[in-house]
Amino acid sequence: MDIFTSFTDLVLLVGTNPLPNYIVIKYFLKHNEKLKRIWLIYSEETNVQAGTEELAENITSVIKKEFLSNKPDLKFKHMPLSDVGSASTILDELQRNMKIEVSSPNIFHLNYTGGTKSMAVQTYKYFLENFGKRCTFSYLDGRDFKLKGDQSSAHVTKDLRYEIGISVESLFELHGYEKKGGQNNPSYPDTVKKFEEIIRLGKLNEYLSWKKSTIREFFYEGSNCIKKKNRFLTHNNIYSDEDVKRFKQNFKDKMTDEIILELLKSIPKENSILDENGDIWVPDKSTTNKEYKERVGDSVENFLDGKWLEVYVYNVICQKIKQNEKLNELYKKGQLIIDNNYEIKKKNTEKKHFEIDVILLNGYQVCGISCTTASDDSTCKNKGFEIIHRARQMGGEEAKSILIACLEDKESRSIEDFYEDLKDTSGSRTHEFMVLGLKDLTPEKLWEKIYEHIWGADL
Repeated sequence: MDIFTSFTDLVLLVGTNPLPNYIVIKYFLKHNEKLKRIWLIYSEETNVQAGTEELAENITSVIKKEFLSNKPDLKFKHMPLSDVGSASTILDELQRNMKIEVSSPNIFHLNYTGGTKSMAVQTYKYFLENFGKRCTFSYLDGRDFKLKGDQSSAHVTKDLRYEIGISVESLFELHGYEKKGGQNNPSYPDTVKKFEEIIRLGKLNEYLSWKKSTIREFFYEGSNCIKKKNRFLTHNNIYSDEDVKRFKQNFKDKMTDEIILELLKSIPKENSILDENGDIWVPDKSTTNKEYKERVGDSVENFLDGKWLEVYVYNVICQKIKQNEKLNELYKKGQLIIDNNYEIKKKNTEKKHFEIDVILLNGYQVCGISCTTASDDSTCKNKGFEIIHRARQMGGEEAKSILIACLEDKESRSIEDFYEDLKDTSGSRTHEFMVLGLKDLTPEKLWEKIYEHIWGADL
């Protein structure tokens, strides 16, 4: 008897990460035609314990959306536990809620991957003692991504990352989040190619210095991009034709390298910060705030200020995946997903949203990538903490994260020192997190590092 295909009732423990439950359910729905009911045992929210009822509901919602047409009669049963730290309470509540099932002909399978240790131990004990041979057991091993049955080493699946996938939308919905919308970032493919040329020529530092003295100085007030025409003119002390001449000359004086001017010229004219003469564009009296914003405000400035790196990294990964036979095959099957430009918010709340620069799903394994053109430790460390936290939040302990920044090795502090410090303070493991700096930004080097971090010897 195959323990993975012979049961009618699947029992799962819902912890703080619903992804393993989703993967296990999806696997058994694919392989077990006898499966009729799914039991989700969750913790009630009290003064002393966090509740996971919402996550149980999210799991149910996502699975129903994906399998309703194929499994219209599939039933979900939710079971709360009022005190997941008390063995006697867990056993008493299981006994009360499962009393009718003891005498039923149903065959159970308990997957004890989720939940607390006490939930797993006591639930395992209850089903073993009350259902005997009518219950089998398994867990999803995060070390090798295989589903393993307790009874025999033969009851082990292959690496489920290459069989069971998940969409970005379903991943976020499991956790109670939704896409707030894209960040309205342009892609400017010709400009991204120019950035690649700048990187290959080793001139990115020159660009970043120019950006700081020009884009940041002309178009930003503090950390905020100027979105109104009059605010732009006032900020730059432009009140007369002489002021316009002075401003344009200042721009020319700051143009230290011809390749930067070529980069600016590669931006479409309707969004360019240059006028028809190649000088910096200055709105006149007839320009409305709407026209100013559509042309430069909050779009091209953000792109030139740093959003270009996100697009560049995303493009490099997409191109390299298509060039790799095995990865391209997984990509076509939907087992490998890459996306970018996400703003995520908690459903039905006003809580602050968070951004994801690039997200890659290797099957169901999450890899979050954060991109920044910053080179100071403070900004980079904050970005590193954020992506480590978000990747773990969505993908659990098996998730991976990458910080791509414009850090350089210095006499006082190397990139390796920065990495070790961030790894230790964030509690990350060596294989979980990676930092890439200025020296790693050529497409070949970038892909080599990313490939090794995500796939290593697996493919």
